[in-house]
Amino acid sequence: MGLNDNSNEEEYRFVEEHVVSRKHRIRRFFGKILVHVLLPVCICVIVCYIFLRTSGAFDDENPVETTEETTENRVIIEREEPTTGELVELPLSDEEILKKLEERLSFKVVVVSVEREMEEMDSEKQDETTAESESLEQNEEEQETLDGQKTIKEISKYTGAIVSASNHIYILIPSSSIEGYKEISVHLPYETSVEASVYDIDEDTGLALLKIESTKVPQHVRSKISVVAFSRNVDNNKGASVVYCGNVIGSEPMFIKGHVSNGSNQVMCTDLNYNLLITDIALANINDGFIFNSDGNLIGIVGLSYGTLEMPDVIAGGEAIDLRYIIDNMLNGRKDIYLGIKGHEVTSQIEEIVGTNMPEGIYVNSIVIDSPAYNAGLVTGDIIVSIGNITNPDMDSFRDFIEGKSKGDTVVIKVRRRIGSDYNEYTMPIVLNSRD
Repeated sequence: MGLNDNSNEEEYRFVEEHVVSRKHRIRRFFGKILVHVLLPVCICVIVCYIFLRTSGAFDDENPVETTEETTENRVIIEREEPTTGELVELPLSDEEILKKLEERLSFKVVVVSVEREMEEMDSEKQDETTAESESLEQNEEEQETLDGQKTIKEISKYTGAIVSASNHIYILIPSSSIEGYKEISVHLPYETSVEASVYDIDEDTGLALLKIESTKVPQHVRSKISVVAFSRNVDNNKGASVVYCGNVIGSEPMFIKGHVSNGSNQVMCTDLNYNLLITDIALANINDGFIFNSDGNLIGIVGLSYGTLEMPDVIAGGEAIDLRYIIDNMLNGRKDIYLGIKGHEVTSQIEEIVGTNMPEGIYVNSIVIDSPAYNAGLVTGDIIVSIGNITNPDMDSFRDFIEGKSKGDTVVIKVRRRIGSDYNEYTMPIVLNSRD
C-alpha cells in the first residue's frame, strides 16, 4: 500500500507541474503578443490620430461653418462662428463667387410659375393685339372655352425662397408676384414640378407664403431640399458685397454681383419699421428676387410694399432680418398682436424741421382705423415716451415689447401731445388685439 501511495503521489505531482508549466507558457505567449504587438499598434494609432487631428486632416469631414438656431416652423437665423487658427484663402473672381453661391442655393431657391387668364377678347381686338403679344417673352397658350370664344393663358415665372421644410414646404415670395393667379406651380430639383397653394399674405408688408403638401413631393427630391438662412448680422456698410438672385428675363433665376450703396432708408409698417437695402445693381422696375450676402445667407427681399417711398432704378429690398417676426407668424398661422401705429424715432433732423424741443420717443405718423391705438385715443403727432417699463422707446424695442404680449393684454403707454408750444403728457391703457 505504501509503495502504491508514493507512486500515485509522484504521478499527481508530475501532472500538476506539467499543467502549471503549460499554463505558464500560454500566459507568457499572450503576454509577449500584448507587449510586442498590440501595445505598439495602439500607440501608433493614437499618435497618428493626434497628428492628423492637429494638422486639420478631418476638416473636410466636419467643416467649420455657420451654426443654425431653428425651431419647427420658424425661419432659420444663421450666425458666423469665430474661426480658430490662421486660414489663408485666395481671393475668388466674381465668376467663381457667383458659381459657388449658385451651387449653394440650388436646393433653396426655386422657380415659381404663376398662371393667369387674360380677359376674353373679340376676334377684331384679338387681331390688333396679336403682334404685341408675340413680342412679349412669355409662355402664352390659347384655350377654347365652351362657348367657342378664346381666352389666353399667361404663365409668368418668379423666384421663391424655401423658408421652412420641417413638415410641408413653405416658399416666400412677394405677394405682387401672385396677384390674379389661377394656378401656381413650383419647379423643384430634378425637374420636378409641383402644384402649390397660397398659404398666407401679409398685406402690410407685401409678403406671401406658398405651401406645398409634403405628400406631393417625391422622397428623393424632398431629401435634397433645404431652407435659406436669414443673416443675423447684416453688413449694411456702404460697399459690402452682395448677390442678387432673381428672374430677370422670365426663365431661370440670374445671379448678379453688386455692392451695398445705402442701407439706412426705413419703410414704415404697422408697429414695425424695416430697413431698405439699396444696391448698385442697375436694374429698373424689378419686383422679384432676393439679395444674399457672400455666405449665401438671405439679407434682402425684393418686391415688397414700400408705400410712398420713391424707389431708385437699382435693385433694392427690405432687410429680411427685420421681417422675421412677420414671417414666423405667417408660418404658424398666427395673427399679429398689434397696437396700430406707424411711426419713427424722434431725431435731431426732425427736431430741426419742427423747430421745437421735441421729447425723445416714437413720433406717430399715422394710426390704423379701428386699431387698439385708435380706440384708445392716440392721434397723429403724438410722441410715445414710454410703453410698459420701457422709456424713450425706439421702433425695435417697441416691436419687441409687443411681440411678448397676447390678445387682450393691457399695456400702459405715455404720450406727449403738443398743445401750442408745449407738450402735455397723457397716460393711456390700451387693450391689445390681433389683426384680422
